[in-house]
Amino acid sequence: MKANQVFAAGGDVGLNRIRAPVLIISADDDILFHPAAIQRTADEIRKGGASVEQVKIGGGRGHLNGIANVQEAGESIRKFLAR
Repeated sequence: MKANQVFAAGGDVGLNRIRAPVLIISADDDILFHPAAIQRTADEIRKGGASVEQVKIGGGRGHLNGIANVQEAGESIRKFLAR
């Protein structure tokens, strides 16, 4: 699930229904998906019983770090997908 699909899935209720393991990749300087909102999302998913792994990427580009610097999370993504 993409972070921007949270509301389409039913907000907190939708997040609580996730059962699959989740990997959240975020940047501390992202102003579109603020770190506090990312943390609340992770917490809501955990409340439903799913495991959540969080990875931070840097780069100083805010939301664009997810494109420009995703390689920083490469090893975490590989390990997550290998499970």
